[in-house]
Amino acid sequence: MWREVVKCSIEIEMKKYDIFISYRHEGGYDTAKHLSDLLIRDGYRVSFDIDTLRSGDFDTQLYERIDLCKDFILIVDQHAFDRTIINTIPREKDWLRCELAYALQKNKNIIPIFLSGVNRFPENLPDDIIDVVKKNGPEYNRYYFDEFYRTLRKRFLHDKRAIWKKILVTIVTGFIVCSTALVIIVLSNGYKFAGTDNAMAKVEEQNIIQSTYKVKTSANNKNGVSLKGNSSQTQKKTDSITIGEVPTTNPTPIERTHNTNKQQKATNKTSTTKTITSNPVSSVPRNQDLRIYGIDELMKLAASGDARAYIPLAKYYYNNASGIPSYERVHQYATKAIKANVDVSEAKKLINDIDALGFYDNSNYTKPNF
Repeated sequence: MWREVVKCSIEIEMKKYDIFISYRHEGGYDTAKHLSDLLIRDGYRVSFDIDTLRSGDFDTQLYERIDLCKDFILIVDQHAFDRTIINTIPREKDWLRCELAYALQKNKNIIPIFLSGVNRFPENLPDDIIDVVKKNGPEYNRYYFDEFYRTLRKRFLHDKRAIWKKILVTIVTGFIVCSTALVIIVLSNGYKFAGTDNAMAKVEEQNIIQSTYKVKTSANNKNGVSLKGNSSQTQKKTDSITIGEVPTTNPTPIERTHNTNKQQKATNKTSTTKTITSNPVSSVPRNQDLRIYGIDELMKLAASGDARAYIPLAKYYYNNASGIPSYERVHQYATKAIKANVDVSEAKKLINDIDALGFYDNSNYTKPNF
């Protein structure tokens, strides 16, 4: 029974969304898709791929997604409202108009994003969406996309991330705190044990010295040796023994054992240190998953001629793009992957993605023919 309850809770949680993206497929799909990928990467739950809902029971499925979202992003290209201002097209067939009108009716946080060549809404908008002209959004610039994206997240979007990410951060933080406390406890107990061992060793040394002195004293008494004349010296010697003073002659059996243990520990530590070796990046097995390596290791692999590192590097610069230089790296590594016949389909997809962002139109590079 409890398994069914957990499964139902997970399904309900997965159906929730934070952001709804509305766009025209002809002119706004590429930007909407790129923006959706970045938002999902940063923990937002985005309703983007809704083409399958734009048929059949439109009012119940599509409107439910809009109800679940707090933010409504509207991608405005040059022809986004061409169908809207033409009276011959029925309202129910204008999907973007239906989505926008419903979002305005539900008082959603509407964020218009004007693409290149557009800086305002057209005139003569229908009454059900005329209020959209009062909405503001971040200034879009594909050449400074990172700055635009930071502004969108910081100033316009609600700061609500996916619940699983918050839970994960909490678990990791708790694990680090518990691990640190455990290490401190273990180390403090280790120091206590070491101090106890040293104290016990000193007590044993004192007992052995005192026993040896008593044996010698009793032997002298049996032989008729008088200790009266040396009473003061005897008293000084006894006092020195009781406070744990160790003679500077040959070491006692406990000292020899203690020194031997120290030498053995030093030998074990040296041998353990020698057995620890590091695996250089150049010796990565062919079947090794490269996702466990960082950017520096991947760069070394690529420099050594390992073609497996090309696509991971291209994806890294694409996902962390900071302008034209980043897209140049994407182009270079994707082209190398195609020439090396490694992950060709992914390389072609990355090239098409940066082409859609206008990279080849605004750089000295030429899109490969494939």
